[in-house]
Amino acid sequence: MKLKKIVESLIFERYVNVFTKSNKEKYAPEVWDMIQKSYAKIGGYKGASNANDLVTDSDLWKMVRKNGNIIAVTVY
Repeated sequence: MKLKKIVESLIFERYVNVFTKSNKEKYAPEVWDMIQKSYAKIGGYKGASNANDLVTDSDLWKMVRKNGNIIAVTVY
């Protein structure tokens, strides 16, 4: 039964690639909040000072959306 749940969770994941400024702005609050929480224990994220910097200073965001929520992001 566990394997079935794992397979189902992988099947329903959706990978989202974001290249444009307007699309990044759409996801910026959620992505910035996730990054802030993830890097809080090590003094914060050094790649950008705020969500606007993250939007303008990055080229690509690869995100995983599950059940309508962004659950992971990689910023390039």
